Amino acid sequence: MMLVTFASPSHFEMCERFVVSNAKDAGFTELVFHKANQICESGNYNTTGFAEAMLGKLELLANIPIGERICYVDADCLILPGLADWCEDWLHKNPQAIGHGKDANQFGMGTLVFEQSSDTKKWWSFIHQLAWMVGLHDQTTLNALTSAAVRSPVALLKLDNEVFSNWATYGDIAKKYWQGEELIVPGSTLCWHANWCIGISSKIYMLEIVGKVLTELSV
Repeated sequence: MMLVTFASPSHFEMCERFVVSNAKDAGFTELVFHKANQICESGNYNTTGFAEAMLGKLELLANIPIGERICYVDADCLILPGLADWCEDWLHKNPQAIGHGKDANQFGMGTLVFEQSSDTKKWWSFIHQLAWMVGLHDQTTLNALTSAAVRSPVALLKLDNEVFSNWATYGDIAKKYWQGEELIVPGSTLCWHANWCIGISSKIYMLEIVGKVLTELSV
Protein backbone atom coordinates (compact mmCIF):
# COMPACT_ATOMS: atom_id res chain seq x y z
CA MET A 1 0.00 0.00 0.00
CA MET A 2 1.41 3.35 -1.06
CA LEU A 3 1.00 6.58 0.89
CA VAL A 4 1.08 9.70 -1.27
CA THR A 5 1.25 13.26 0.04
CA PHE A 6 1.84 16.68 -1.44
CA ALA A 7 3.18 19.88 0.10
CA SER A 8 4.71 23.24 -0.73
CA PRO A 9 7.57 24.68 1.39
CA SER A 10 5.13 26.43 3.77
CA HIS A 11 3.72 22.99 4.65
CA PHE A 12 6.91 20.85 4.60
CA GLU A 13 7.53 20.79 8.36
CA MET A 14 3.91 19.98 9.20
CA CYS A 15 3.78 17.24 6.58
CA GLU A 16 7.03 15.69 7.80
CA ARG A 17 5.83 15.70 11.40
CA PHE A 18 2.27 14.39 11.06
CA VAL A 19 2.32 12.41 7.81
CA VAL A 20 5.78 11.34 6.63
CA SER A 21 7.23 10.40 10.03
CA ASN A 22 4.14 8.27 10.80
CA ALA A 23 3.96 6.43 7.47
CA LYS A 24 5.82 3.31 8.58
CA ASP A 25 3.92 2.96 11.85
CA ALA A 26 0.66 3.43 9.94
CA GLY A 27 1.60 0.33 7.91
CA PHE A 28 2.57 1.78 4.53
CA THR A 29 5.26 -0.03 2.56
CA GLU A 30 5.85 2.83 0.10
CA LEU A 31 5.83 6.59 0.48
CA VAL A 32 5.69 9.34 -2.13
CA PHE A 33 6.23 12.83 -0.71
CA HIS A 34 5.86 15.30 -3.57
CA LYS A 35 7.54 18.60 -2.73
CA ALA A 36 5.93 21.29 -4.84
CA ASN A 37 6.94 24.88 -5.46
CA GLN A 38 5.37 27.66 -3.38
CA ILE A 39 2.84 28.83 -5.95
CA CYS A 40 0.37 30.05 -3.31
CA GLU A 41 2.40 32.65 -1.41
CA SER A 42 0.30 32.65 1.77
CA GLY A 43 -0.11 28.87 1.83
CA ASN A 44 -3.71 29.41 2.95
CA TYR A 45 -6.87 27.90 1.52
CA ASN A 46 -8.48 29.67 -1.44
CA THR A 47 -6.07 32.62 -1.46
CA THR A 48 -4.18 33.87 -4.52
CA GLY A 49 -2.41 30.96 -6.22
CA PHE A 50 -4.22 28.21 -4.31
CA ALA A 51 -6.24 26.90 -7.26
CA GLU A 52 -3.12 26.86 -9.44
CA ALA A 53 -1.18 25.01 -6.73
CA MET A 54 -3.86 22.31 -6.60
CA LEU A 55 -3.34 21.65 -10.30
CA GLY A 56 0.00 20.16 -9.24
CA LYS A 57 -1.77 17.77 -6.89
CA LEU A 58 -4.14 16.62 -9.62
CA GLU A 59 -1.20 16.11 -11.98
CA LEU A 60 0.50 14.03 -9.28
CA LEU A 61 -2.59 11.82 -8.91
CA ALA A 62 -2.90 11.37 -12.68
CA ASN A 63 0.74 10.28 -12.98
CA ILE A 64 0.61 7.48 -10.41
CA PRO A 65 1.35 4.17 -12.21
CA ILE A 66 -1.53 1.82 -12.96
CA GLY A 67 -1.92 -0.94 -10.38
CA GLU A 68 -0.73 1.07 -7.36
CA ARG A 69 -3.03 0.96 -4.34
CA ILE A 70 -3.10 4.46 -2.91
CA CYS A 71 -3.94 6.36 0.21
CA TYR A 72 -3.49 10.04 -0.54
CA VAL A 73 -3.49 12.61 2.29
CA ASP A 74 -2.91 16.35 2.28
CA ALA A 75 -0.04 17.85 4.27
CA ASP A 76 -2.38 18.91 7.09
CA CYS A 77 -3.33 15.40 8.14
CA LEU A 78 -2.40 13.17 11.06
CA ILE A 79 -2.13 9.48 10.21
CA LEU A 80 -2.13 6.66 12.73
CA PRO A 81 -1.27 2.94 13.05
CA GLY A 82 -3.71 0.69 11.25
CA LEU A 83 -4.54 3.11 8.44
CA ALA A 84 -2.87 1.09 5.65
CA ASP A 85 -4.67 -2.12 6.67
CA TRP A 86 -7.99 -0.29 6.80
CA CYS A 87 -7.41 1.10 3.31
CA GLU A 88 -6.49 -2.33 1.95
CA ASP A 89 -9.72 -3.76 3.37
CA TRP A 90 -11.75 -0.88 1.92
CA LEU A 91 -10.23 -1.43 -1.54
CA HIS A 92 -10.96 -5.14 -1.33
CA LYS A 93 -14.63 -4.26 -0.79
CA ASN A 94 -14.67 -1.40 -3.31
CA PRO A 95 -12.12 -2.34 -5.99
CA GLN A 96 -13.31 0.02 -8.73
CA ALA A 97 -14.11 3.07 -6.59
CA ILE A 98 -12.40 6.23 -5.43
CA GLY A 99 -12.99 6.87 -1.75
CA HIS A 100 -13.12 10.52 -0.61
CA GLY A 101 -13.01 11.78 2.92
CA LYS A 102 -16.25 13.60 3.70
CA ASP A 103 -15.96 17.40 3.98
CA ALA A 104 -19.30 18.54 5.42
CA ASN A 105 -21.59 17.22 2.66
CA GLN A 106 -18.98 17.31 -0.08
CA PHE A 107 -16.50 14.88 -1.55
CA GLY A 108 -13.26 16.00 0.10
CA MET A 109 -10.04 16.06 -1.89
CA GLY A 110 -7.76 16.05 1.16
CA THR A 111 -7.98 12.31 1.75
CA LEU A 112 -8.41 9.67 -0.95
CA VAL A 113 -8.27 5.88 -1.27
CA PHE A 114 -8.14 4.20 -4.67
CA GLU A 115 -6.36 1.71 -6.89
CA GLN A 116 -4.95 3.40 -9.96
CA SER A 117 -6.43 2.10 -13.19
CA SER A 118 -6.70 3.42 -16.72
CA ASP A 119 -10.11 4.81 -15.75
CA THR A 120 -8.86 6.63 -12.64
CA LYS A 121 -5.87 8.03 -14.54
CA LYS A 122 -8.24 9.43 -17.15
CA TRP A 123 -10.49 10.76 -14.39
CA TRP A 124 -7.72 12.66 -12.60
CA SER A 125 -6.50 14.05 -15.92
CA PHE A 126 -10.04 15.17 -16.72
CA ILE A 127 -10.50 16.88 -13.34
CA HIS A 128 -7.09 18.54 -13.82
CA GLN A 129 -8.11 19.88 -17.23
CA LEU A 130 -11.51 21.04 -15.96
CA ALA A 131 -10.00 22.80 -12.92
CA TRP A 132 -7.52 24.55 -15.22
CA MET A 133 -10.34 25.63 -17.54
CA VAL A 134 -12.61 27.08 -14.85
CA GLY A 135 -9.85 28.42 -12.59
CA LEU A 136 -11.19 26.73 -9.44
CA HIS A 137 -9.37 24.48 -6.99
CA ASP A 138 -9.65 20.71 -7.06
CA GLN A 139 -12.44 20.17 -4.52
CA THR A 140 -14.71 22.94 -5.78
CA THR A 141 -14.24 21.72 -9.34
CA LEU A 142 -15.04 18.11 -8.42
CA ASN A 143 -18.16 18.94 -6.43
CA ALA A 144 -19.48 21.41 -9.00
CA LEU A 145 -19.16 18.63 -11.55
CA THR A 146 -20.74 15.89 -9.45
CA SER A 147 -23.65 18.11 -8.39
CA ALA A 148 -24.58 18.61 -12.04
CA ALA A 149 -23.69 15.16 -13.39
CA VAL A 150 -26.19 12.40 -14.10
CA ARG A 151 -23.52 9.71 -14.47
CA SER A 152 -19.81 9.17 -13.83
CA PRO A 153 -17.14 7.01 -15.47
CA VAL A 154 -15.81 6.05 -12.02
CA ALA A 155 -17.59 5.28 -8.75
CA LEU A 156 -17.09 8.00 -6.13
CA LEU A 157 -17.76 7.01 -2.52
CA LYS A 158 -17.37 8.76 0.82
CA LEU A 159 -15.05 7.14 3.35
CA ASP A 160 -16.15 6.27 6.89
CA ASN A 161 -16.41 9.47 8.96
CA GLU A 162 -15.19 7.72 12.08
CA VAL A 163 -11.97 6.64 10.39
CA PHE A 164 -11.24 9.62 8.12
CA SER A 165 -12.34 12.32 10.53
CA ASN A 166 -12.21 16.12 10.42
CA TRP A 167 -13.58 19.32 11.90
CA ALA A 168 -16.04 19.81 9.03
CA THR A 169 -17.72 16.52 9.90
CA TYR A 170 -17.64 16.65 13.70
CA GLY A 171 -17.46 20.38 14.45
CA ASP A 172 -19.67 23.43 14.27
CA ILE A 173 -18.80 25.06 10.94
CA ALA A 174 -21.61 27.61 11.18
CA LYS A 175 -18.93 30.15 12.17
CA LYS A 176 -16.97 29.17 9.04
CA TYR A 177 -13.60 28.09 10.46
CA TRP A 178 -12.22 26.42 13.60
CA GLN A 179 -11.27 28.95 16.25
CA GLY A 180 -10.04 26.70 19.04
CA GLU A 181 -13.35 25.10 20.01
CA GLU A 182 -13.33 21.69 21.71
CA LEU A 183 -12.84 18.94 19.16
CA ILE A 184 -14.98 15.82 18.87
CA VAL A 185 -12.50 13.07 17.97
CA PRO A 186 -13.86 9.55 17.39
CA GLY A 187 -11.71 6.90 19.08
CA SER A 188 -11.70 4.96 15.81
CA THR A 189 -9.95 7.78 13.93
CA LEU A 190 -7.01 6.63 11.78
CA CYS A 191 -6.63 9.86 9.81
CA TRP A 192 -7.58 13.37 10.89
CA HIS A 193 -7.66 16.17 8.34
CA ALA A 194 -7.23 19.69 9.74
CA ASN A 195 -9.68 21.26 7.32
CA TRP A 196 -11.80 24.36 7.98
CA CYS A 197 -8.75 25.60 9.88
CA ILE A 198 -6.80 28.59 8.56
CA GLY A 199 -3.06 29.07 9.05
CA ILE A 200 -0.21 26.61 9.53
CA SER A 201 0.10 27.28 13.27
CA SER A 202 -3.63 26.67 13.79
CA LYS A 203 -3.49 23.44 11.82
CA ILE A 204 -0.50 22.21 13.83
CA TYR A 205 -2.27 23.10 17.08
CA MET A 206 -5.37 21.17 15.96
CA LEU A 207 -3.33 18.11 14.98
CA GLU A 208 -1.46 18.21 18.30
CA ILE A 209 -4.78 18.21 20.18
CA VAL A 210 -6.13 15.33 18.11
CA GLY A 211 -2.97 13.30 18.66
CA LYS A 212 -3.15 13.88 22.40
CA VAL A 213 -6.84 12.92 22.56
CA LEU A 214 -6.28 9.72 20.61
CA THR A 215 -3.26 8.79 22.75
CA GLU A 216 -5.34 9.22 25.90
CA LEU A 217 -8.20 7.17 24.43
CA SER A 218 -5.81 4.32 23.56
CA VAL A 219 -4.47 3.97 27.12
